[in-house]
This record gives sequence, C-alpha cells and structure tokens, in this order.
Amino acid sequence: MPDPYQRLKERVSALGNHHQKYLRSIDAKIQDLVRALEDRNQLDQVRLWRSAQDPPAEMALVAELSKEAEEKADLLGCYYSLQFLHMNLRLTDVLNLNVTSGRDRLDVYRDFMIQSGLSFRALTAGYMSRLLDLFIEEERRPEFVICGVGSRSDQDDIDVGIVDEGPQKREEFNRAVGRLRNEMMKHASSLHFYLSEHVGTKAYSASLLEYRELLDREIHDFIIITEMLGAARIIGSRRLFDQFKREITWRYHYAPLQDNRFHEAYLRGILGEIRALLLREMEPGGIHLKDDGLRLLKGMIYVQKTIFRIDKVNAWDILQLLRIKDPARREVYDNIDRSLTFLEIFRHLYNLYVVQEEELSPLDRSFADYLGPVARAMGYRDLGAVRAWEQALVHYHESVRAARDNVAILLKDVTDHLRSVSVFAGFEHRHPPAGRYETLRRNPAVDFIVSSRFFRGTKFWDDVLETAATEDGRLLHGIVNGFACLAPRLRARIVRDYAQAGTASFYTFISFLVLLARHRKRTEHRRLFEELSAAFLEAAQKTEARLSSLSRLFHHYPQLINNYLGALNESGLNRFERLLEGETWETRVTSATGKLKKLCHLHLSRSLYFKRYFFRVVQRYPEYLQYLDDTGRLREIAKGLLGILDSLDSFEQRRKTLGEYYDLEYLRVGLNTLEGADLGITNPEFTEFSDTYLQTLFDICKQQVEAELGKEVATRDLLAFFVAGGHAREQAYDDDYDIFILLDSGDESMRRHCDRIVTLMNADIIRRGTLPHYRFADHFGHYVTLMGEMEELLRRGGEGTFIDKSQILGSRLVIGSSRFDKEFEDRIIRPHIFEQSAAYIAEMAEEMRSRRRSHAGADPGSVDMKESAGGLRDIEMVLLVWKARHGLREPINRKLIRSLCRLRPDLAADFEALSGAFDFLKNVRDVYRLTVSAEDTFRPEYLGRAARILGFEHRETAPPEERLLAAYRERTAAAAGIIDRLLRNAGE
Repeated sequence: MPDPYQRLKERVSALGNHHQKYLRSIDAKIQDLVRALEDRNQLDQVRLWRSAQDPPAEMALVAELSKEAEEKADLLGCYYSLQFLHMNLRLTDVLNLNVTSGRDRLDVYRDFMIQSGLSFRALTAGYMSRLLDLFIEEERRPEFVICGVGSRSDQDDIDVGIVDEGPQKREEFNRAVGRLRNEMMKHASSLHFYLSEHVGTKAYSASLLEYRELLDREIHDFIIITEMLGAARIIGSRRLFDQFKREITWRYHYAPLQDNRFHEAYLRGILGEIRALLLREMEPGGIHLKDDGLRLLKGMIYVQKTIFRIDKVNAWDILQLLRIKDPARREVYDNIDRSLTFLEIFRHLYNLYVVQEEELSPLDRSFADYLGPVARAMGYRDLGAVRAWEQALVHYHESVRAARDNVAILLKDVTDHLRSVSVFAGFEHRHPPAGRYETLRRNPAVDFIVSSRFFRGTKFWDDVLETAATEDGRLLHGIVNGFACLAPRLRARIVRDYAQAGTASFYTFISFLVLLARHRKRTEHRRLFEELSAAFLEAAQKTEARLSSLSRLFHHYPQLINNYLGALNESGLNRFERLLEGETWETRVTSATGKLKKLCHLHLSRSLYFKRYFFRVVQRYPEYLQYLDDTGRLREIAKGLLGILDSLDSFEQRRKTLGEYYDLEYLRVGLNTLEGADLGITNPEFTEFSDTYLQTLFDICKQQVEAELGKEVATRDLLAFFVAGGHAREQAYDDDYDIFILLDSGDESMRRHCDRIVTLMNADIIRRGTLPHYRFADHFGHYVTLMGEMEELLRRGGEGTFIDKSQILGSRLVIGSSRFDKEFEDRIIRPHIFEQSAAYIAEMAEEMRSRRRSHAGADPGSVDMKESAGGLRDIEMVLLVWKARHGLREPINRKLIRSLCRLRPDLAADFEALSGAFDFLKNVRDVYRLTVSAEDTFRPEYLGRAARILGFEHRETAPPEERLLAAYRERTAAAAGIIDRLLRNAGE
C-alpha cells in the first residue's frame, strides 16, 4: 500500500469517526484503481493523493477504466471518497493558516464556509452527473434538473428536489435516480428527497404542472417553500430550472399592487416558526447547533429575500443585497452576518471533527472533549486558566443572543409589511360595523374564517391581532356582531371552525380570547368569549403538542395566560387544568405545567381576600408568575425591593415600592400556606415582613413630614407603636390591623406632628387592603394617645374597660424603645391589669359565659371558627386570663404555652391540648381565607380544597370536607371543656 495513503489515513484520524466510511470505500477499491490507471499509463492524469483541480474531468477518466457498470460505480466511489477527504483536509489547512494571519477572524470564517460550500457542491455535482451517465443514457432521460435545496456546505446529507418535464420517460429515469441514491449512500453523502415526499406521485421527480396543481390547491408548509426558495441547480437543464423559478418560487416573492396571497401564506408560516424559535430556550448544559440560532437566522434572511425580491440563494449574498435595498437596517444585517458566520463555522467544524449531529448534550464526556478540536480549528488557544473551548463556547452564546436580538428587530418590520400586503388589510372597513348582513360573505365573522382557510395551519397573526386591539376595536366588534347575526346551528359550526384553527397557534387564539375578555361587560362579547373558549379547550384537548405549546407560551407570555385564566369561569378553569394532564419527558415542560396548575388553583380560589394581593403583584410584575413554585426566589426579590428603598428619590416612589414589598411577601407566605407549610413557619415569616413593613413605613412617612415641616420631628424615644389582635399574637392573615400609638409627652405640637405621620401611614395601610383600627382614637380624637390619657381612662374604668385592657394585655411593641415598653408595663399594664387581675378575670369569665349564651341559639349546622364554644375567641380569652393571672407579656402563641406549662405543670396537659386545638383552628381558618373567603363562619360546601391542603384525604366513609368538619367539632368540643376547667382554676 503506498505511503501517501497511510499518511492520508493518519490525517483523517483527526476528523470525526463518520469519515471511516470513506476510508472503507477507498480500502475496498484503491488497489484496483491504482492498477487500472497504471495499466493504461494514466496514473499521472488522476490525482489520488492530493486535491484535484478538475474532479469531473478525472472522474470521466476513472469511469473509462472498466466496462462493467458495477465496477465503474465502485471505482468512482473510491475516487470520490479520496477527493472528499482531500477537500476537507485542504480546506482546514487553509483555515489553520488564515486564522493566524492577522485577518479579521469572521472574514476568515466566512471565506472558509463559502469555499467549503462551493468545493463540496462542485465535487458532488460531478459525481452525481457521472453516475447518472452510467445508469441511464442521455436520450432515454426526460428533461430534468436536480436542485440543491439545503445548505451547500452540509455534508451529512444533501437535500434535493428534482423537476422533470412530465411523466414521459419518468419511470426509467426514476430507476436511475434510485441507483444514484444507493451509490451516494454507500460512498458519499445521502440524498434526501424532501420535496418528493410532498410533491408528485411518489416518485423522485415531479413536473412543473404537478407543482402548480398542488401549490394552487394548498401546500403552505413553509419548510417546503423555504427549500424551494433556496433551490440552486446542481445538474440538469438550466432552462427548466429558470422556468421552475419563474412559475413556482417567484409566487412567494412580494409583488407590489398584485395578488400576494402566496407571499402572505409563506410569511405567516415561517414567521410562526421564527417566533417559536425565539421563544425556545437553550437547553441547560447543552446546545442545539441549528435550533439555537441558525434556523432563526436563515428563516429571517429568506423572509427578507421574498420581501425585497432577491434572486440569490446563498445567505451571505442575500445579506449583501439587503444592505443595499434596506439601508436603514444595515447595522442589523451586519450583526446577523456576524452571528450567521460564527454559528455556521461552529456547526460545520463540529460536524467535521466530532459527529454529524445537531444536538450536543455532554453526559459521559465533557465539553472539552467535544469542543476542543472545534475551538483549535477556529484559532482559539488556552489563555491561562481559560481554555480554548471555553472561549469558543462563550462566543457561541454571544452569537446566539445577538441572532435572537436582531431577528426580533426585523420581526417588527416584517409584521408591518405583512399588515400592509395582507388580504385582511382594511378588513374592518369592508364590512358594516353593525346590523344584519345581506349575504354570509358580507358577514365579517364568516368572511374572516373563509378567507383565512387559504392560510390554514399558519401560526403568525400578530398583524391581525394588533388591528383587533386598536382603540376603536372596529375589527373585533365587527366579528362579534357577525357572530350575533348567525343562526344558532351555523353559529355553532363557525365557532368550532375558529376554535379548530386556533389549535394551530395557541398564542394567537388565546390572545384573541383575551381581547374579547376585555369587553366582557358587553353581553355579546362575553357570550362569544364563552363559546369560543369552550370550543377551543375541547379542540386543544385533542392536540398532541398542547403541553409543550402551553409551557412555552407560559414561559414567555405569563401575563397573557394569567389574563386568559382570569377571564374563565370555574368550569373553564377546570377544563384548562385538564389540558395539563399527560406525560412528558421534557423537564421544562413538566416544570411549566406544574406552575400552570398552581396558577389554575389560584384562579379557582374564591378568596378575593387573597386574590387582591396576587393580582396586584402579577399586574405590576407578570414575570413573577414564573416563581409560583419557587417562593425562595420570591423572598429574594422582596428583599431586593426593600433594599432599593434608600436609593429612590421621592416619597411616592418609596411608599409604592414598600407596598409592593408587602404585597409580594403576603403572596409568598400565602403560597407556602397553600402548600401545607406549618404554622411554625408561616406565622414567624408573616410577622417578620409585617413588622418590617410598619417600621419602614413609619420611617419614610416621618421623613416626609419632616420634609413638609422643613425641620426634624424629634420624638426622643417618647413615641411607641403597639399592635394588638392577631398581629400582636404573631399570627398570619388577619384582615385588619389593631394599632395604638402612645406618646409619653404633653407636647401638643409633637402630637400633631406624630398624627400627621400616622395619617400618611394610614393611607398606605388602607391601600394594602388591610383596615387599620385605632381603638383609643375613639376615646381621645387623635391617632396618637398620650400616656397620661390612657392612665386616666383606665383609672376611671367603666363599662367596656375590660376590652381596652384585653387590647393592652395582648399588645406587642413594634416601633419604639425597650425603655418605653418597660415604662408602658410599669404605668399601664402592671397597676391596671396585673394588680387588678381578679376583677379582670371575673369580667372576662362573665363575657365568655354571655357570649356562649348568645351563640347557643345559632344554627347548629353553622361553622363559626371564632365565636363558637371552644373556638378561637374562647381560647384567646382564656389565655389572656392566664396571662393576667401570672403577669405574663408573651404573645398568645406557643411561647406563652411553654411559659404556662412551666408555671403550672399540673395544668400542662390542658394547656398543650388547648394549644393544639388553637393551631388546628387557626390553620383551618388561614387556608379557608386563602381559598374561599376572609370570613370566620364557613360554608361547608366550599371546604373541599382546604381539607385536601390540610391533609384530609378522601376515604370511602367520608369525603375530605366531612372529615374536616368532624375534626373541627371534635376539637372545639374538647377545647370548650378544657376552657371551662382553666377558667375555674384561674378564679381560685
């Protein structure tokens, strides 16, 4: 075996394993080829060990070395394999030289890709031509042309389309093409007859007439059209190829003042794909060499090719002409050129050096193994700790991002173009806005769906949506009125047609439904929304790609999905949730459907109390919808909002941002509760952010008052804010704030300034939807109560004073100094409550007995978590009694229970049982508030979801809500008995 061949094999070993196919072809016939050439004294006329300057001429010599067709084909395959390997090695040698020459690398890459495409196309064209000559004589062939319809540098396979003059001579010609295909598969790149799969009569070729008949009737697969638009003659008739372009492909180019339906159909198809690719996320830990950026770039380049009527097929040639024809976007085209060049060579070298696949997802090997050879060929070298492949990967991602950004810019331009050339341009003005219609064709609802059938299956309708969303809404209202004028049976059929068309583009149809929902106060708009939505949900249920479509849509347009769900009734929400059922192996789809289910549950909630926080957050920050299952991330965002307060310029900005912090934290803790989080987690977290909110709100309101006065309001630690009620007990989800503010001073000007601070605070608290109650303001006419006034009130006593004492005893300091808190205890709590505990306990006991008597006549089927015997109020009051008995300041929660158990070990079991009952009732109340309503009297029929969240599973004996009610009655009955015992012990 000659030494040059051994050297060739050694060099080929640096390329991907798929090149072994070519070595096997060479191994099988190289000796026969050399011997035949030597026998004819032609060895010096055929270049076996270096690239040939004229491969077709040398192939002609090789074809004459044997008289047997099969032997000729094998020798040609051997020669092709040699030249294919030489070509790739020569081109990479030139690349290695040029990347070190100091030239701009992108220019080097572009030249390399263009030369690779030209060399590969010339080599394969010569090989295909010689094989056809071998398999069929010229006079027995029809007139034909074989067109390349893919990238000319792709070596894994060659996408081709074959046009012939008609069925005459086709049968024998197609047999020859079949033999050509087999030989290419053995010795060269496989032929892929993509067009033949859709056009013609199951043959490899089709005539112009067959193309016309099919395309006139319907064939709006944008992939086929793009391939036809990219057709370049490989071998065959130039006349037929030119005719193919004139009669077939040029119909998809824009023609001013002419019928542009074919152009529009192509744009609606490919723009839908472009947007889907823009929405597509790159796989974490992997890359997809085409879908990340190349399909996007080439798709938009071909869109612009049809708009600007460019008769070129090479992407770089098209870009060069676009710079001239569309100078306003020259910078965008320059950016696209750079991204295209980098991504093309990156993919080509990966296919050359590693493997002919599009997806790169390292598992058992590292990126270094995959990308090391690619990076070195591109001229990258290790820089200290930064390896060459890492640099190349960074530039890959930068190129992808630039591709997406610049294609998005052009997408806006193309949408405007589409709006101007569409058959729907001016559609809203072609129909009367209201009234009956003379014919169905005059009915806009019917006319629109009939006209759109030509574009069936396309996904891009942004131009129409933008027209429908205009302020006058003429198009939208005209369609609604058109439906209103239809007879019931026809209306139902047209509704189904719209819904079925909607399954081709979830984004378009859901956007249309959301537009309708904006006008749902109008009877006909609401009716049409409900009908179309129901039909769409039914049709979507049968759509295989619904999970992936919805997951992408939710990821990129969360507010759109949220608005749609917000317009659905309970039945619609349940049907939408059923769309999310099904198995998927894609992690992202699984994650997105999980988030969507949570979103459905939030919309299914009847609790306006909780929804107001949810809607306030997502209307301001719709991107937070992505974190419904990641409350840790929501907490980080909330901390960030709090952190930027000091950098904001105005009081209004600080007030607004602080309110957003509160709403987001409320939503976060609520989501945790709905996931079944323990009170030991939710109560402290709720208390923390509520306290932070009040403290920060006080600070910024104080700063504002000082700015208004032009001087500092120095309270000198004489002012304190106390909270009472649930907030004081460090419990979540009270729908009001019980607050009292004390000032230990007789300075009326200071009180006026402090009242002004509280006035500003009060306005913002109300905005949060939480009603503030200032109990002592009723007594003294000021938000701020003087310490002396409170002392006098308690000293004077009177009816209802025990209620004031209960507020005070249950209070907790939120703003103020520990010294003030000690002063408050010494002057208010100790002398008026602790030292008079017997009287206070007696009053509380009588109040509890009175309440029980009043509640005894209540409906026995009612469920009042707060006021019933053994309910929350009873438990809170008896614990206040024991706080007074032992002089304790701890909030009514688990801290107090621990103190009481330590002080009265003989009653520890009762206190523990009471604590468990209190936690149970509070948990039920919290979940009910978040799922149904902020009420203390429950409706049993709405307890189902709350019961499931609380862990009450369905059993044969009883559904979850009945089991929850049984547990409630058991707990309150036991608590009532314990309370009676504790009251008797407290009075001893």
